[in-house]
Parts: sequence; structure tokens; C-alpha cells
Amino acid sequence: MLRKIGIAVLILVLLGGVAVWRARKLMVAAAPVPVESRVADLATLRALPGGGSVLGFAGRYGSHAWLGIPYAKPPVGPLRWRAPVPPDPLGIKEEALAFGSICPQIASPFGGVYDVPQGQVAGSEDCLYLNVYAPEMTGSDARSARLPVMVWIHGGGNSVGHASFYDGGRLAESEDVVVVTINYRLGPLGWLRHAALRADASSADDASGNFGTLDLIRALHWVRENIAGFGGDPGNVTIFGESAGGRNVASLLISPRAAGLFQRAIVQSGGFYAITPEDAEGAQDDTPPRAPGNATDLVAQLLVNDGRAPDRAAAKAEAAKLGAAELATYLRSKTPAEIFRAYGKDAFEGLLQFPNVFADGDVVASGDPIELLGRPDGWNRVPVMIGTTKNEDKLFLFADPRYVRRLFGVVPRVRDSDQFLATADALATMWKATGADRPADTMWHTQPNVYVYRFDWDEEPALLGREDALGQATVIDALYRSAAERKVVSLS
Repeated sequence: MLRKIGIAVLILVLLGGVAVWRARKLMVAAAPVPVESRVADLATLRALPGGGSVLGFAGRYGSHAWLGIPYAKPPVGPLRWRAPVPPDPLGIKEEALAFGSICPQIASPFGGVYDVPQGQVAGSEDCLYLNVYAPEMTGSDARSARLPVMVWIHGGGNSVGHASFYDGGRLAESEDVVVVTINYRLGPLGWLRHAALRADASSADDASGNFGTLDLIRALHWVRENIAGFGGDPGNVTIFGESAGGRNVASLLISPRAAGLFQRAIVQSGGFYAITPEDAEGAQDDTPPRAPGNATDLVAQLLVNDGRAPDRAAAKAEAAKLGAAELATYLRSKTPAEIFRAYGKDAFEGLLQFPNVFADGDVVASGDPIELLGRPDGWNRVPVMIGTTKNEDKLFLFADPRYVRRLFGVVPRVRDSDQFLATADALATMWKATGADRPADTMWHTQPNVYVYRFDWDEEPALLGREDALGQATVIDALYRSAAERKVVSLS
């Protein structure tokens, strides 16, 4: 018995070591620059066209970096569930040496949060900050550089993730571009449509429910107004994002509010779909049933959690008695933790099941996004690159106990390799067809500068003497689960 336990421990140790090595080999990841090494450098002083000036530091890849620059006022109190408001002017010499807070989310390695215990709420609603990375240059050179600008929108199901998980310095320095990474409101704090919140809305944007989308648009306005101060060309902006970030890029392509704010777009494993206002607001017991995590069900669950109603039916009746102003005040009184607790979670820790990106007709055009791409007036017609990863569906199958079991609760093993690989191949083929080929083909009829790619990684070695049916999923799992300290992924 002791011998078996010893062998099991040895296997776990070897697996952990090999997995960490493979993860580091696959992705460029390293510990972030220690705060104490971020020394303000006068060479990074930049006067911004929008007012004020910022002082950054020399980044670890040879670039200059400016962190934690506010692009909107904190969306707290009466500004919660409202369109973002431009920030107060910067001072004469603001130091930009530390990341701003991440937006509220359930802490998980999947979202790049390592300094808060998993399952607890991390972040602050005062989170609308961005970071800028540029090639090393003098202030006078920056004023005339006019370099291409790339604005990165992080993924995470629109409910986890943050800009500070990514270092744009290597991309900026190696490709001679200015890189901007941004935070935006997540979960139901970023996307929520409810009649009580619309009742006293002062604009269509405030009533839209698309607050996370509006954050991205506000950040793009900030880029247009200020990026020239960092050496960037405000007329040459590429937006790019992965997974939910790619879907957000897609939403900006069909957003009237985003017209003219970017000149190119890259959709990485995103998707072109939007939720109808009816699905966002109706209940799951409506006819037809509405989207899980909708606003009606959220309010009912909050009332049950607070003890103001014994069950869901009673809670819906209680909500109907409240006036719009009283209900809006009630919603704004809830903490992020209380709001998140009213939602269920899917297979990945931290990801909430909730409707987001609403086809409201103002912030995001109404109608089927794919059909909009086929109309010359239906979208912001710029050159687009769109694609998927060969085996990305393995990541989701990897979390499904129907396909993968874990020895000792840790070591992953495929139950049936043939079934696993066949399912993964079918899903990946379908995803490329629906998530890349179809929208690209539709775009091509109204804007011919469209490019489709598939990213392949076929160099994975065998693991512990056997072929690894899990492929990239094992590496991604190892990256997030075995990291003993916080990592920062390089955008390169």
C-alpha cells in the first residue's frame, strides 16, 4: 500500500514538473515586473493632447510603459449601470507606474487572478483603466512617430479577466507599434437590462444595458484623443481580442457608436451573435423561455437571498410591487459579491452564465449580426482578420467529466480517446465554419479585405510515455492550475 502511494506521489510530482515545463514552452509567460522596479523615467514623460501629462517607466522588454491611466470616471453609486463618463483631467505630471484595479469578478486562475482565494470576489468597481506600451523613444520623437495602434480586449466570458494579465511591451518593441490594453466592466455589472434601470435613464446609451460595450467605446474615444502623445496614430487603430474579447470586437463591428474609432479588426476565436432585449429581460419560465441569468430572474434570486421572499414565485410578486425607483435603488445597494452569488457558474470557476451584448438598436445594431454583415450599411466596414484555433474545443471538453476523469482528483485522463478526439474534431470544424468562415464569407460581399486563419499547434510531445489525447487543453490546464505565483502573458 505504501509502495502504491509512493508511486502515485512520484507520478504527480513528475506530471506537475512536465506540465509546467510544457506550459512555459507553449506560452510566453513570466512573473510581472516587481512594483519596486517600476521607477519613473523622465524619458517617458508624455504630454497628452486631451490634457495633462503622464510619467511611465522602462518595461522589461525594452519598451516604455504607462499603467493604470483612467479613461472614465469610476462607475460607482449613481454611475453604476450607466454609460461611462469621461474622467477628470490629468495633472501636470501624473505617475503611471501601477495597474489600476481589476473589475469585480469571481477570482480564478482562468481569469488571471492569483492573489485572492478562488471563489471569492476580487477587484473594485473603480476599474476603468488602461495601459499603454510603446517602443522606446524620446518625447519629441513620439510627437511625430505616428505608429500603428493596437488595442487589446481581453477574454474571459465577459465575466473574468483583466488587462494587467497581459504585457504589450514585447509586441510594441518588436513590431514598432503602440499597444493599449483595457479593463471593462464584467458580468452583470457590465451587461444588465432591466426596466427599473431604464426608467430614469437620460440617454439611449444609459438604457441599453450594454455598459461593458460602452466602456470599450469610451476607451477608443480616449485612444483617439490621446494616443498621439505616445507616438501612436489615432487614424490607424486595430482592435483585437480573443474569445469573449473577440466577440466584443465583433460587437464593435456592428456598433453605430463605434463608427470611425478603429480602422482594422482582428477576431480571435470570438463569434458574431447578440442577445435580444426580450431574452435579456424576460424570465426562464416565460413562454418562450428567456436566457439564463436574465434580469428578472436575477432580481428574484436577490430577493430570495435577502429573505424578502421564500421562493422564486413570491419573489417575482414582491418585485412587481416595488416601484421602478425603489427597485433601482435596491439593485444599486447590492455589493458585487451579492450580485454574483445570485448566478450559477459553469464548468470553469468564475464564469457566470448571464446574457450579454444586447442588440438594443443603439449601442449594438438590432438584428442578426451575420445578416448585418451582408448589408453595406449594416456594419463598420473595415479590413478584418478572423479565425479559430485547431483544437480549442478540447479546453471545454477537458472540463467535462463525461470525457475526462482525474486520478486522485488531479491527474487528467481521457475516458475514451477515440470519442474525445472525434468530438473535439467535429466541434472545432463546426466552430470554424460558424465562427469564422460564415461571417467572413458574408463580409466579403460588402468589404473584400477579409482574411480567415486557423491557428495550429501540432508539436505537443507525448506525456509520461503516452500520446496526449488532450493536446493543448492539458497545457492550458497546467498553466492555470500549477502556477505558484501570478503570471503575465506577453502579447507577442
